Amino acid sequence: AMASGTSREWPYGAVLPWAQSPAMWHAWGSQMPAALAVAADVLDDPALADPAIADATGFTTTLLTAGGPDNGWFPSPTDRVQ
Repeated sequence: AMASGTSREWPYGAVLPWAQSPAMWHAWGSQMPAALAVAADVLDDPALADPAIADATGFTTTLLTAGGPDNGWFPSPTDRVQ
């Protein structure tokens, strides 16, 4: 439920870390797609893998090609302390 956007629309498939800020991505939530991928395998629920794949192929690639491992996007990369 925390993943949204498309490959061309913010947040580009990212799994957002906080329900009270649907427009902010923060690096503290970067572990969530990996956890969803593991849960999909352990629980034998392929639907849990879909947002993990969208995050890895959409948002993560955008993040890395746009300047590297930023700390936060609001939705532009405004927190670059990493």
